[in-house]
Amino acid sequence: MPRLTFLLPVLGMIAACAGAPVEPSAQPPTASTRAGAATPTPPRAGDIDGVIQGPDGKPVAGALVSVVAADTDETRAAGQAFTGPEGRFRVSGLPSGRYGITVTAPGLTGAYLDVFQHRETAPTEKLAIQLGGEGMTVEGAVRDKAGRPVPGAMVSLIGFSYFDADIFFAPVDGDGRYQVKVPEGRYHLAAQAPGHADEGKTVTESTTLDRTLQRAFPADQLAPEAVSTWLRANVAPIASVEVGRGFTDLAPVTAMIGEAKVVSLGEATRGTREFFQLKHRMLEVLVHQKGFRVFGIEASFAEALVVNDYIRTGKGDPVSAVRGLRFWTWDTEEVVALVRWMRAYNEDPSHPQKLAFHGFDIQSPASSVRALLTYLRQVDRSFGAEAEQALRPLDSQFDVFRYDRRGASVWEATRTGLERIAQRLESERDGYIQRSSAAAWKTARLHLDVVRQAEPGLAQGGDAPGTRDQAMAKNVLSLLDLEGPQAKMVLWAHNLHVARGQLNGSATMGEHLHQALGKDQVSLGLAFDQGSFQAQDISPGALRALRDFSVGVLQKGSLDATLGRLGVPILALDLRRAPAGSEAAAWLEAPLQSRTIGPSFQEGAASSYVREISPRASFDALLFVERTTAARPTQGDRPPPPPNRGPLPLPVNLGFEEVDAQDTALGWWNPPLSTSGDPAQRVTTVGKPSRSGKRAALIQVEPRDERLADEIGMLVQKVDAAPYQGQRVRLDVAVRTARLAPRSRARLFLEVVGTNRQMFRYVDTLERPITGTTWRDHTLEIDVPADATTLTMGLMLVGEGQAFFDDVRLKAVGAK
Repeated sequence: MPRLTFLLPVLGMIAACAGAPVEPSAQPPTASTRAGAATPTPPRAGDIDGVIQGPDGKPVAGALVSVVAADTDETRAAGQAFTGPEGRFRVSGLPSGRYGITVTAPGLTGAYLDVFQHRETAPTEKLAIQLGGEGMTVEGAVRDKAGRPVPGAMVSLIGFSYFDADIFFAPVDGDGRYQVKVPEGRYHLAAQAPGHADEGKTVTESTTLDRTLQRAFPADQLAPEAVSTWLRANVAPIASVEVGRGFTDLAPVTAMIGEAKVVSLGEATRGTREFFQLKHRMLEVLVHQKGFRVFGIEASFAEALVVNDYIRTGKGDPVSAVRGLRFWTWDTEEVVALVRWMRAYNEDPSHPQKLAFHGFDIQSPASSVRALLTYLRQVDRSFGAEAEQALRPLDSQFDVFRYDRRGASVWEATRTGLERIAQRLESERDGYIQRSSAAAWKTARLHLDVVRQAEPGLAQGGDAPGTRDQAMAKNVLSLLDLEGPQAKMVLWAHNLHVARGQLNGSATMGEHLHQALGKDQVSLGLAFDQGSFQAQDISPGALRALRDFSVGVLQKGSLDATLGRLGVPILALDLRRAPAGSEAAAWLEAPLQSRTIGPSFQEGAASSYVREISPRASFDALLFVERTTAARPTQGDRPPPPPNRGPLPLPVNLGFEEVDAQDTALGWWNPPLSTSGDPAQRVTTVGKPSRSGKRAALIQVEPRDERLADEIGMLVQKVDAAPYQGQRVRLDVAVRTARLAPRSRARLFLEVVGTNRQMFRYVDTLERPITGTTWRDHTLEIDVPADATTLTMGLMLVGEGQAFFDDVRLKAVGAK
């Protein structure tokens, strides 16, 4: 996994010293203490011992060797040493564990030794690491806020990579200068020193980068009394998190908002009832007292339009609409209550200005593809058909999740198609608006933006660096434009996105909005001291089951515990009020521990969900709840996670003749395709029409909502790949369809994976849509690598209608 998960003032302030036996501002240590001597003593148990060489194979003296723990988020070295005259080093006293090693030396490109297992009962010795190769040089000065060098300072460069423990270090000299050469790549550079902290900055090429260290406060010590005194005098108590309680207690909060046109509300977890309720109450007061009319949530644009339709017209069901957002995090009683409240507000004839509900995220672009194609067919039928062909690899949720397996030729063709659509929307704008409306054209363009924003990350199997937060900020600005010049918008997202600064080395949504809107945008982080929340359990064997977790109080010097000791159950705090140069301002600008929990959690690893945040650098204000409870799913009892079905030894029941009491084919599986409610689908077996034998498989789909690209039914069987390793495999299936809606089609796929779900091969009939109404054989072939573990056969119906399958045959047809 990449080491860098969170890097922003919210979560990236690197505090304290390097924690290693090195004094960076001093000369290299003597051979007897920290470096290998010319005639070294034999290593002892627990020592890590080796030699550093230059590109010519000669020993390098004065190189800094850093041993970095692999199974932790720690950004400091576990141990360090400078090399002696013969290039030797030795690091002692490290416990057993997995470590990597990085090495830097003046004028030479640093090196990285991949993770190895170290045991404290025996030496790890005779390591040889060679420096040199292509690199990038970063240099600069490290000073405190008064411009003075800081004793013991060091810089770290954390690699954005899928290697563990690739953190390079370089000493800072007595004049506060540093220079380091590292392999070319993308790094987060930050300075470290005892009692100081630095938020750091991303570097991607040779550059000069000066850093200013800030004061740090130990997490295991209480905040200074001057800080506690200021906090007690400046927090604003909030009487309740529930709506309908009036607005008197929120007067200080509305004063914090001022004349801002965008208010961003964060959250420290994805599943806290009081956070959701408090954000609902914030929406209520901003609507009634500040004229806000637009609500935006961290969900995809197209799915949120279904909720907006309910809020504007009353059409549909609020529970189903919220479930259609595809985020289990929002599928809660609290979010449904907010949606019902917005609908009730719009129904009131005394409110001429109606509320709107939007999504600004990009994680589910298939429904935007659906909406964009619908618009193009309306205003430009012939071009709509061309666009439909170009966007076929992204027009269903299943295809979105398989897009990274399509390959470069498909990606390039899709990007070319998207560019053609963009050009057409602009060149035909006036005509399109005449045949629809200006709002409809802007909406179609926003759908296109969502698809174009999501596509690069989908091709990589995840978010492209910086793409998602930049896209969300752009979409917020587009939604403001869509809703008109007087629009004011409340945003609901995680603290990670709401905060100013960086996330994974790129600007957050909050940072982009801050740059675009300045004081017209106000950011409020939400924090808590202790309590419960819901999250997916990622403990081994838990299968990501959704359940409640509870956590206690953090260290006494943390942000959360300090606010909790104030004795105010619910409060607001304007971070901007701390006077410059005061102890309170220094504390709020320092890295302070605070919980940051996403959609998943692992019991026993609670410390992994505690990050250092610089509150004042990240937010304008904080909303705080001392004790929390878990959000409540709309389903009541949470559905169990899908079973972890292992592969069968060999294919079984290929004619669908063996069934259970519900006529379900034994050995086949209908996997859930959505975390928030599948379309009405029926996957079973029927006696007629069968191709041979007495039964055939039937997949029947009826969509929940034609605007959502989730009309998929599927039947799969996983088998052990061992009998097919190193061979080419052929799948033959008889297929026929009935009552297909336009653009619906049956499909086959084959998928080969290795250990740890490593994807090897994927093929399907995407480019050969199956729509025939009479029985016909369809074929796929795939190569199975020698180290493959699982081979999956898939039978699908994409879109509304019926598809019948029979006579499945899987066989090896020769060497691959």
